[in-house]
Amino acid sequence: MDKTGVANLAIRKIGANRISSFTDGSRESDLMLDLYDPIRDEFLEAFPWSCATTTVPVQTLSIVPYSGVEGLTIAYALPNDFIRPIAVSNIGATFKFESFKSEDNTMTRVLLSDMANLQLKYVFRNDDPSSYSPSMVTALATRLGAEIGFNIAQSAKKAEMLLKEYEEIRLPDAKSRDSGGTPETPAQSEWETARLSGRGSMVDVGKIWIPTNW
Repeated sequence: MDKTGVANLAIRKIGANRISSFTDGSRESDLMLDLYDPIRDEFLEAFPWSCATTTVPVQTLSIVPYSGVEGLTIAYALPNDFIRPIAVSNIGATFKFESFKSEDNTMTRVLLSDMANLQLKYVFRNDDPSSYSPSMVTALATRLGAEIGFNIAQSAKKAEMLLKEYEEIRLPDAKSRDSGGTPETPAQSEWETARLSGRGSMVDVGKIWIPTNW
């Protein structure tokens, strides 16, 4: 299954015309060209999918933006394919994800810490749907169908029905299958303790701070 195949699954859900590519000039392909990548990223962000999770050493930056937290003197560059964090490699340090304006006036997100030689476990931008499970493909196609449903089918009801199907059936099913059919039961390790430390607050165990919109 390639990206065009996923797009056509979505298109079939709203009864529109299939596309031959994302650039074939049709209305459907124009919408998919605009919407596929951001909707895919949103979908991948929703869960630590086994096919979209990796662990890498992170590169130290020479500039450390002000974080408002004492001791965060080491800045790390986030990988280019970074979607969202899962965990960092040491629970004995303090971590914060921060955004700052670089010299070219673009906003850059970095990982700040008071500890060197970190590794980051994260959800990456997996753009190869052939590596997705069948339930992931169906869930993503349903989400895409909901997004383009009103634009092509001119039916708010169709779009709402597909979004409900995605949120209540397809996404939960894909998550369950990816985690082996049961809720995740993290092991008591440094990685998992950091992961369990929560979102949107500074905590004592793991001390990892993740913005609430990540």
